[in-house]
Amino acid sequence: MNGWQYFKDKLGFISVQLFIYGLVMLSCSIWEIPFIICFLITLLWFVPLCTYFMYEYWRIQAFYKETTRLVQTLDQAYLLPVVMKKPQFLTGKIVFEWLNITNRDMHEHVKQATIENMEYQTYVATWVHEIKTPLAALNLLLQHVEVQKRFEMKKQLQHVEAYVEQALYYVKSAQANEDYHVKQFIVQTVIRRAIQTHALALRAKNIQIVLADEKTPVASDPKWVQFIFQQIIQNACQYSYENTTITIEVTNENEAVQVIFRDQGIGIIAHELPHVFKKGYTGSNGREFSPSTGIGLYISQRLAQKLHLQLVIESEQQIGTTVSVVFPLSTHQSICIQ
Repeated sequence: MNGWQYFKDKLGFISVQLFIYGLVMLSCSIWEIPFIICFLITLLWFVPLCTYFMYEYWRIQAFYKETTRLVQTLDQAYLLPVVMKKPQFLTGKIVFEWLNITNRDMHEHVKQATIENMEYQTYVATWVHEIKTPLAALNLLLQHVEVQKRFEMKKQLQHVEAYVEQALYYVKSAQANEDYHVKQFIVQTVIRRAIQTHALALRAKNIQIVLADEKTPVASDPKWVQFIFQQIIQNACQYSYENTTITIEVTNENEAVQVIFRDQGIGIIAHELPHVFKKGYTGSNGREFSPSTGIGLYISQRLAQKLHLQLVIESEQQIGTTVSVVFPLSTHQSICIQ
């Protein structure tokens, strides 16, 4: 708020004052009141009035400046009623009370929404764990199915298990801070577990996995990391040609451990690369070649950010895609020390 805005706000009151002052001066002229008396009336009229305007403007301006500063510096602007000082002028006091009422109401709504969200997450997590029992039973029953049908049925069942797992991690990703457990582990061990979950799909397309027999330690949550690896391998298998190779390389350089997945697939169009981590984004490959939900990489990126990892994707059409998972050494060394 500046002086001109304040003046325009008070223009009605000032106009009334000037009108009354004009009537008083007209009466003084008619009654032939001495000039010195008229001058004293003018002083007594306008000096207190101007003093009041200046004091009120200074008080309101100070309040507006402080409030504006708080709004601009607060990360969560909705906390304004909590940190702002109660103003001393009437309009400000009324607005301050309204803000506090709306703030309390907002907190109640957020609290209720949080409770409902937690209940929903608990339900989905419970459902996922419960559904694993009949899926395990189906796996056992498949042992009695003839060999030709068994392989295809197991492959489809593995797809179902992967989607169930994806649903669980999607819900958990919203509260990953409460659920992940950081510890040191051999990254190649987790890679092999991730490969095993897609063994049937890889076998169906006769895709070979090349992974050096090394032991590279990193520190993170092995379950979350395994899920990220599973999504990368699933995509690599899904969009690779038959009878090709997926190469997995682990490097330790430039203050980071990198796990690099290289496939020999259809690749990703250059202008689609910046969008692959967006929720629900399937791209032309997901629409034309194989059904896709566009959720796997979104969840992976979300988990990677919470674990302070980096996901980097490079691709060239008809040649293949390279996905790198970067474990900063400084991060996992500090975790190990703790």
